[in-house]
Amino acid sequence: MTARTPTDDQYELLAAWRALALGRMPYMASYLFTARVLDSPVLGPFALDLGFRMYVAFGAVAERGSDRCSESLLHEVGHSVR
Repeated sequence: MTARTPTDDQYELLAAWRALALGRMPYMASYLFTARVLDSPVLGPFALDLGFRMYVAFGAVAERGSDRCSESLLHEVGHSVR
């Protein structure tokens, strides 16, 4: 699998998505900031593994908009809560 550290531009997108997610569900902050985010175009839009690594296909999801991406972040970390 090809997963790499996000670029500075991707980190800026991630920061915007996290900010929106925190506005909706501030109690999820520890999960949103604990997950190690990696750029991985091969796993689909968003994925979270047992090692709490979140794989994001930044190239595929950027056009979805920040609202939808923030909801996807919350959805993925929500799996770990269960």
